[in-house]
Amino acid sequence: MNETPPASMTEDDFDFYDDARELYFWRDERADSAGVVYSRPYTAEEVAGKVKRAQLDGLRTEAETAIPYLDARIDLSLAYFENPAPTAEETAAQIKNLSDLAAYSAGTLKRMIVVLGELTGRPV
Repeated sequence: MNETPPASMTEDDFDFYDDARELYFWRDERADSAGVVYSRPYTAEEVAGKVKRAQLDGLRTEAETAIPYLDARIDLSLAYFENPAPTAEETAAQIKNLSDLAAYSAGTLKRMIVVLGELTGRPV
């Protein structure tokens, strides 16, 4: 099959799943191949795997947002703990930060549990 690989398939990618077109691409890595890219339609298993890949992609997207946010909250929390005699306002701010950190972490864990349940065929 001679299909154009998607723009998101970089030179560093050996293989690539194009879920939009349900095509699998792979690069010929032999020295004399000039980087030729081949494609074929998805197998039945790959079609079924689209949902799982979408869920994992969703987790990755959420992680790209969550990790810096959580890191900032952790750093702020550690900074609060360095204060040996916080004022009432500082204590309230620390409690608010810790509550936010706990709620955000719990929400993240809940999403991970749901996706892992779906991936393993044992929904929660």
